[in-house]
Amino acid sequence: MQLAPAFIALAIALPPAPSFAGTSVGRPSIAVSLASSAPEILDVVEALQTAEQKANEDPGSGIEPLRDALARYEALGRTIARDRKAHEARTYAFLALARAYQALGQNQEAEGAMDEVIRVARGDAIPAKTFGPRLVELYEARLAAPENRPAGHLVVTCAPACDVLLNTRHAGSGARVELINVPIGSHRVEVFASDGSTEESLEQRIDLEDGETFALEWKIDEETIKIVDPDIKGPADTGPRRRLPRWAGIVGMATGAAAMIAGGVLLGFHGRCPDGSDPSAADACINVLNTRAPGIALLAVGGAAFAGFGVALIVGETKARKRGTSGAMLGYTLRF
Repeated sequence: MQLAPAFIALAIALPPAPSFAGTSVGRPSIAVSLASSAPEILDVVEALQTAEQKANEDPGSGIEPLRDALARYEALGRTIARDRKAHEARTYAFLALARAYQALGQNQEAEGAMDEVIRVARGDAIPAKTFGPRLVELYEARLAAPENRPAGHLVVTCAPACDVLLNTRHAGSGARVELINVPIGSHRVEVFASDGSTEESLEQRIDLEDGETFALEWKIDEETIKIVDPDIKGPADTGPRRRLPRWAGIVGMATGAAAMIAGGVLLGFHGRCPDGSDPSAADACINVLNTRAPGIALLAVGGAAFAGFGVALIVGETKARKRGTSGAMLGYTLRF
């Protein structure tokens, strides 16, 4: 019983957990674990938490502070990339941003913020439940969205060994860093020399596509930075990708054309005798063919297939030509 006054005093001293729309957002303080962090990291984390608190209390006034604090986080690059607690603060800030947009009815922006935290998490658990059931629904919907499938593959090779950051989070070190099951979509990649032999670095925004490997090669000896295709020797094919194989487009167009021809033939036989003769002639047949409906259906389906596969084939050929002419331009060389 003698401990009761101490507990009461401690409870009064602790700040209340921020809340919004009847949902409490409480979590352990990370200030103690950040005590050994660099001052600039402490400043950014404080800005993130302050903005999160403001967004929880008033979504309209918290969005810009959250965006500013997140931009400051990203600007720190490798200084903050290995700080686990700072990453945790950023995760909560993204979730608070998504919920603030959601509260204001800005659903597209809310989805964008949730997509960002999914890409940053790279498969880690996201504490969406802390922010209430509506945000959990948004999180589960975006996690299952086709554009966030964990089907991306990133390979970075460098000489000498390098440190690789993905979305301002350490992704690996060494002469070869390989990441699988990365959410597809846009990511920010940064590469630094691990041994500090050069202050030169690479920063690039990449778009991971479903089932494809994005390979990045960085050589410090000539400071050659280029995109490479793992299946092709030489410069990379970094232009737009063909969505449909050429053979599939040709087969699809041929099938569509055949269906259109068959539909035309059926329309031509509509109302005629089974042997093709005119039912109005002398000694004509009693029963005539009724082929209008299937003829129209075949014409419609065949026309749609012919047009759809034709457009896909043309777009694929255009993309292939662009890759052939622009691949050499996307690499660049720096010497010092």
